[in-house]
Amino acid sequence: MFRSDHYLSLYAPTARGSLDAWSTIAALAACTKRIRLGTLVSPVMVRHPAVLARQVATASAISNGRVDLGLGAGWYAREHEAHGFSFPSTADRFACLGEQLEILRGLFTGRPFSYSGQLYTLRDCTFLPNPSKVQIILGGKGGPRLAALVATYADEFNSDQGTPAEVRIRIGRVRAAIKEQGRPPGRGITMSLMTGCIVGRTRAQVRERLSQVSARMSNPSADELARMRVSWIIGTPSEALERLSEFQAAGVERIMLQHHLPEDTEMLELLAGEIIPGLGCSTHP
Repeated sequence: MFRSDHYLSLYAPTARGSLDAWSTIAALAACTKRIRLGTLVSPVMVRHPAVLARQVATASAISNGRVDLGLGAGWYAREHEAHGFSFPSTADRFACLGEQLEILRGLFTGRPFSYSGQLYTLRDCTFLPNPSKVQIILGGKGGPRLAALVATYADEFNSDQGTPAEVRIRIGRVRAAIKEQGRPPGRGITMSLMTGCIVGRTRAQVRERLSQVSARMSNPSADELARMRVSWIIGTPSEALERLSEFQAAGVERIMLQHHLPEDTEMLELLAGEIIPGLGCSTHP
């Protein structure tokens, strides 16, 4: 279970609350035994890298190594401004992301680590217990800057929505960057996708759930709905399987399905009982 890391609700910032992602993950780590937990994604300007690393290491220790860290440059300017977080240019946020990744990799070794960069300085910082099992996921559209960072630091690239054709192109850019960098054998990168999901046993159920999700999203425009229909998993089990197979053919190895109706457990049962087995794979334990 991966959760977003936002301090403001995306669709109703003045009406709905938002819990801190890493506090939530630590709480879930204490009361679960098998499920993997993580963020998609934690924006770099919100936390000092040593603070983020300590939060991740704590959740990893509580969960016995079931935590992954999703990291990104961030995009929600209003959220940053409301809480007093700096929101510089895209180039500056990517520079920050690069420094944070180098620091996180150094801290996650468990050995004394020092760093002196443009933004951060650390001296003989040691993280124990060693959070070496933490996988680092970089999320985004797979542009040149992100692809280079994925090739250098990540265990997984997560594409943020998109049609199968768009996702194929993004994965291709990342794989080209990996090849250019000459990444050592044994350090493979998983290609994953995060996208919305609305499924039902009948078309009527699909329409009803789509209506509920639209209301929760403050009624998206016609263009936004059209975009959802080509990039989300929407439909009956057979239609969902067809779309999932298209993403699989585009290079997606793992998919995170955004469930916008968390109280609707019937849809989760449909996914787990019929759709995922129909792909010949299983959910992660």
